[in-house]
Amino acid sequence: MTYTVDKIKQQILNLIGDNVELDVPKNPEFGDFTTNIAMIKAKELKKNPREIAQNIISSMNFDNTLIERAEIAGAGFINFYLKPNWLANVLQDIFEAGDDYGRVNVGAGSKINLEYVSANPTGPMHMGNARGGALGDTLAKSLSFAGFDVTREFYLNDAGNQIEKFANSLLARYFQLSDESYPFPEDGYQGDDIKILAKEFADSNPQLMTSINNKDENSINDLKLQLINFGLAKNIAKIHEVLGNYGVEYDVWFKESQLHESNAVTECIDKLKSLDATYEKEGALWIKGDEKDEVLV
Repeated sequence: MTYTVDKIKQQILNLIGDNVELDVPKNPEFGDFTTNIAMIKAKELKKNPREIAQNIISSMNFDNTLIERAEIAGAGFINFYLKPNWLANVLQDIFEAGDDYGRVNVGAGSKINLEYVSANPTGPMHMGNARGGALGDTLAKSLSFAGFDVTREFYLNDAGNQIEKFANSLLARYFQLSDESYPFPEDGYQGDDIKILAKEFADSNPQLMTSINNKDENSINDLKLQLINFGLAKNIAKIHEVLGNYGVEYDVWFKESQLHESNAVTECIDKLKSLDATYEKEGALWIKGDEKDEVLV
């Protein structure tokens, strides 16, 4: 569908030439559209811009158009004023197009992977996540409306240091249910949500509280894994619920753990090493940068 505004622009271009640049004046007193074509042509034609503008206007015929008149302004601008009924035409466009009004194909199917919010699944969401959800979802819809092929992705950080901290926090709160003196890690997550998850896990697995008495390393590691799986499942489900409550949906929920399980991270690091892009220092693996080096591992 060709919208009214596009039709008007084409009507103006039909009057003065297809290669003319049209602008919308900042001051509405100077019309609805304006062009400086007369000033651009002045040097080539060796004439005063206003004279050129007058000649252009004199040759115009506004019959069967939505243009009411054209006037010369300043050094030679040509300003176009539209007939009032052009607004009625726009309303007709809107009614005919329905939800597709304004849709364009600037993107021409170009693929975009848009990742937003990606809150850590180790605790409840906060207002910053809500803001990111609204902004990301709006951007995704705008890009889709402009013809891009958009994939909405939520990147779940379910691996690494924060998950280890999550596990240790849950473990401590779990043991504190039967032994209040059990130490809580200094860098642990202090929120009440950790206490609630530990209690829900204990209620769901009453046999574990009595079976794990010696707290040997293997049994503790197994318990930590169970706590992680339980806690992540609960928190990820809550993230789905919270985002869904205000209409933020995703095409892909990608887990960081998948990268490690696929060996993609190891392969990438090995590739960087083979390219001499890394080095070891102070117990860490560094990557060489253009401005400064950064710790990679």
